[in-house]
Amino acid sequence: MQRISPCLWFDNQAEEAVNFYLAIFKNSKIKSVTNFSEAGPGKPGTVMVISFELDGYEFVVYDKAKSGLPSNSVAALASTADGSLWIGTPAGLTLYRDREFRTYTTRDGLPDNSITELYEDHAGTLWLIAGGYLSRFQDGKFTNWAPGKDIAVTAVRHIREDHRDGGEMGRDPVSKVCV
Repeated sequence: MQRISPCLWFDNQAEEAVNFYLAIFKNSKIKSVTNFSEAGPGKPGTVMVISFELDGYEFVVYDKAKSGLPSNSVAALASTADGSLWIGTPAGLTLYRDREFRTYTTRDGLPDNSITELYEDHAGTLWLIAGGYLSRFQDGKFTNWAPGKDIAVTAVRHIREDHRDGGEMGRDPVSKVCV
């Protein structure tokens, strides 16, 4: 009995890869195909996931290029109060809202593309860790704080909000974020 089902990721070539494997291995077959619907995020009717069998072993193939993400690896997720889904990857920060993907990178003001943590504070502001920096995304732009330079810590690993005095983040928002 197979205990592990390998998952393969392809950039816009999942269907072609499965057909290639099926042509090489005898006793192989497609078990199921899941296509994108009208709800997205990919083009309706295009392949999102294929489950197939090669000589009795099951595999799953995903088409990354059609997912809208900049990387196959997801390090952090945050579902925010406005209904957005934020996805942190080693290649940038992706916003999924209204069936659309928007990826932010260093070109957009991130200090680093490697996003390892996401946190929404009580006011709906998104905080993140990007390459060890503490960053805030507010009003469409990033504000970044470097450890050891802009904030008095040597490394930023986690983000939590300090609710002890119940006050607003105020003039010094970093003082209300525990890192």
